[in-house]
Amino acid sequence: MSHALLIDGENLSCTHAAAILGAMPPDAPVRRVYGDVVRLNGWLSVGGLRAVHTSQGKNAADMQIAIDAMEFLLRDGIRNFAIATSDGDFIPLFARLRESGACVTLFGSEKASKSLRKIAHRFVRLALPKPTPPKPTPPPPGPVDMISQWIGNGIPMAQLSIRLQKERPRDLSTWLGTAGPRSFVERHPERFVVDRTGSQAIVRLVRDTAPPPTP
Repeated sequence: MSHALLIDGENLSCTHAAAILGAMPPDAPVRRVYGDVVRLNGWLSVGGLRAVHTSQGKNAADMQIAIDAMEFLLRDGIRNFAIATSDGDFIPLFARLRESGACVTLFGSEKASKSLRKIAHRFVRLALPKPTPPKPTPPPPGPVDMISQWIGNGIPMAQLSIRLQKERPRDLSTWLGTAGPRSFVERHPERFVVDRTGSQAIVRLVRDTAPPPTP
């Protein structure tokens, strides 16, 4: 075995998985991510990685990475290590690997310590993930659009008044800008037409009205 990838899963976000794995030789046999499985989150769903569960104790993942790295070095003769972390506590491990003739590549974020970068043979800076812009919240429909959605083939004026009162019980006149629903629809002849009068009045959309007869 010639390459080993060891990821500090509690220190780096799984959003870097593609960048890290994409930089590794396709035949690298050792690909592991370390940490308490409760805290590994998205790393567990990344294909091609073996998750190594560690305890919740401080530096538990760091110690397991150091143990495995030395075992791969001394037992299996691995000479190329890619260690993904930004934790400066790995400086002694990096130094020991270098003293033994191994090549160490550091995958780390901008916050990786300068000393850790310096002791590695190569530093691959992991870009910060671009924040996902929030989806704009569409404005609530105004009274014209809302009434248009309700009308269908026509709605009795009395029923329209009830629905509007339920929609805006406290400020209906302010919202409509008129004294009531009838005066509002009459103010918008480009959209609405009122058939009949009095209690029999029906509100329809202009497009639903029949064209005037041809003389």
